[in-house]
Amino acid sequence: MLGLELKPEDRPHSIKEFLELLDSPIGQNYLDGKREQKNINQLRVNSSPESDIGIRVFSINELAKYKDKANNAIPDLINYLKEKDGIIFGAAESTLSQIGSAAPLLAKVMNDKNESVEIRRRTANIVWRIGAENNAAVPELIEAVGDADPVISWCAIVTIGKIGLEARDAIPALIKKLGAKETEIRAYSAYALGRIGQDAQEAIPDLLKLINGNELDAVILASLEALKAIGYDIKEIKFSRDGKETSGEEYVIFAREEQRNKQKEENKPDIRISWNVFRTMDTPPQIKSEWSEQAIYAGQKLEWVKRG
Repeated sequence: MLGLELKPEDRPHSIKEFLELLDSPIGQNYLDGKREQKNINQLRVNSSPESDIGIRVFSINELAKYKDKANNAIPDLINYLKEKDGIIFGAAESTLSQIGSAAPLLAKVMNDKNESVEIRRRTANIVWRIGAENNAAVPELIEAVGDADPVISWCAIVTIGKIGLEARDAIPALIKKLGAKETEIRAYSAYALGRIGQDAQEAIPDLLKLINGNELDAVILASLEALKAIGYDIKEIKFSRDGKETSGEEYVIFAREEQRNKQKEENKPDIRISWNVFRTMDTPPQIKSEWSEQAIYAGQKLEWVKRG
């Protein structure tokens, strides 16, 4: 009730004082909140299976505008993910991805082995899109990292990378995934360890194994940048490329320069590897403060490296 949130001495003690409070910014915010909640409740009713499909889709999409204020609609929306109609579960996916407070419940569904793999993948996809707001669901994300399904595992790993240091408890699970058979999982496990930073120093030996092994460029690049983010001097790492010796630092500079040049050709202004490329193996830059300036230097000094 309006006024109860105030200190006893500030609460209205007459109808006149109550009306004055109602007309104040506090009162207006209270009324706005009541109106919003009324709208949300009506949208929940309209989104139910008893409504026409057009009304349902409109109502589900409208709930997204209220974001976390619509958290009482989360159980309904999660149930809509389980419907067969792609229009309905697609609308529910879109709306849930904009409600950060949905993350813990979604993460539980993602790990629920009683649900079908299809439903678990749908929830994993939303968890990944919610991103760093999943910090309340770190235990569930760690469990999902070890999932046998590569889609669920990748989504959890990328989400941990977005959270960063607050997900430090995921370090052992991420180290284990450096040995996964899927390239995108190895690359993003390295990336996530780098995002956690110096707390992940125990991962250094395993990251070095990736670099020294027969790995794809995407995994090597992610591992090098992770090592630097963790605190390892990658200038001491040596590569032989096109008959010439180069350091880990130069490898990163050149690889990011190549990406930047490619994106310039595609009329993209900068290196922006989107989180929204599903199951990509290409990780965003971790050394943002350095590669952008040093790339010019690399273009002048590393002429011996063949360009694509």
